[in-house]
Formats: sequence, structure tokens, C-alpha cells
Amino acid sequence: YYAQVDFNTFVDIINLIGGIDVQVDQKLILDPLGPGADKVVINAGFRHIDGQRALAFARTRKTEGGDVDRAKRQQQVILGIRNRVLDPKYFPKFVAQAPALYAELQQGIHTNLALDDAIRLAVLAQEIPVDQIKMGVIDYTMMTIGKSPDGLDINKPITDKIRELRDEIFSSNGAVSPKATGDLGALMRAEGARVRVLNGSVANGIAGTTQQYLISQGVNVTDVGNADQIYSRSVIVVYTDKLYTMRYLANLFGVNSSGQIAIKYDPTSPVDVALIVGNDWANSNPMP
Repeated sequence: YYAQVDFNTFVDIINLIGGIDVQVDQKLILDPLGPGADKVVINAGFRHIDGQRALAFARTRKTEGGDVDRAKRQQQVILGIRNRVLDPKYFPKFVAQAPALYAELQQGIHTNLALDDAIRLAVLAQEIPVDQIKMGVIDYTMMTIGKSPDGLDINKPITDKIRELRDEIFSSNGAVSPKATGDLGALMRAEGARVRVLNGSVANGIAGTTQQYLISQGVNVTDVGNADQIYSRSVIVVYTDKLYTMRYLANLFGVNSSGQIAIKYDPTSPVDVALIVGNDWANSNPMP
């Protein structure tokens, strides 16, 4: 699920909940409305800020850490909103007011999450201690400095380090480090991705045969079927974050073109990866 909130609504939400508390680690000069005479100085310490200052606090990157510091401040703001809304003194009132508040603010909120589901998630979040919330920021150890073709300064990602951070935050078991590329099969099996195999070739029964072969390799094939058309080359469709399985299948099936991999993120998908078997696999494969 996703939620996108525009700047004005962000300010309104924080003002409606009575502001938030944040820990400011250094003196900041905030500019809420862009260049002009409206600058605000916030000194280091535990501070209570309103919506306009929270927006400026979350947006500024005029510190030594630049974008990395800004990302950390944005997480502080999210936790500040969480702590305010889930405070036992206020939470029942906010839940009761949620439909009216949402009706008032929904023009500035874009989401695929129903209000009832959002309220249920808020009730669940109330039971989660802050020390059980994992957070991370992509910092300068995970990137190199480069130039774009038109001469702009850019940050180039070190993908293995970023994937390691991803695993640390989002995985409770399974593969720990994407750098452990010595045994891609073990990484794939630890991931436990649900895989669908579809026959996109002219060979009858190849999906079932491929299913049995993949199962023998430790792939969790949950169902098979027929593709909607004939494919000359095999294609992998990825619906979730099971990238080790994608890499394993890409190596096994000789998928070496970006046109053969489609990312269609869908958290409601019954499978994590769909493998469409093409004529290339039907004509030449390692299956007994």
C-alpha cells in the first residue's frame, strides 16, 4: 500500500493533532516558504513544532550530511506523528474524528488504502513498541559520487550495500547479505518465493515438466498454467521483493535482457514471481 500527502495537507494534519515533538541534533535555520524573510531558527534539543516548521524541518538539507540528514529528519517527523496520534490521551479522540478529518483532508491525500483499513492498522500500530520498529537510511557509504551525461553531480548507488540494508530492515529470516553470491541457489531457497510457471512455448506440457525440475532444485513452484501468447524467449515477472529468486531463474533460463524482466509490484499477488517459459527453454534446457 502507499500514501502520498501533499505539502499543505501535511501541514494541516500536524496542526490538527496539535503539533509534534522532535529531537533536533543541531541548530537549524529553516525556510518554510522558500527564499524570503520568513526564516526560523531552531536550536538543538527536544522541540515541539507546528505544521509549517515540521514541513521545513523535513525538507531542509542544509547540514553537513545533506540528503542523508534530511532522510533521518523525515523519519523523525513520521515517528513524531506516530507518537502524537497513538498517545493514549489523544488516540480515542483521533479515531473517533478520523472519518470527518479524512473527508476534510482527502483532496490532499492519495492512497490505495481504505480508511477502515488505515484505522485498523493504526490500532495495530498502537501495540508495536518503538524499539521494535526497524529504520534505516541509504547513506554515503552506500553510494559513490559521479557525473550525469549532462555534467550534473549525482549519487551512484552501490546496489549490494543497499540490498543488505533492505534485508536488515525488511527480513526477519532467510538471506542476510546480498553479497553472499557464492551460492545463489541457497539464497533463493532461503527466500522461499512463491513461483508460478506458465507455458509460453509451442511445446505441450513443458510447464509441468519445468515445475517438477524446478521443485527438484528447491524452487517453491505453487502453480502452473498457460501464457496468453507464444514467447520466443522466456520472461520473468516480479511482483514482490524476491530478487534472489529472480536472479536465480534469470541465470538458469538465460534471461540476459532487461526486456525479459518485468517489475509489476503488487503486494496482493498470490505469487511473488511468474516465470513464462519461452521457445528458447523448450528447445534447449538442462532437464533430464
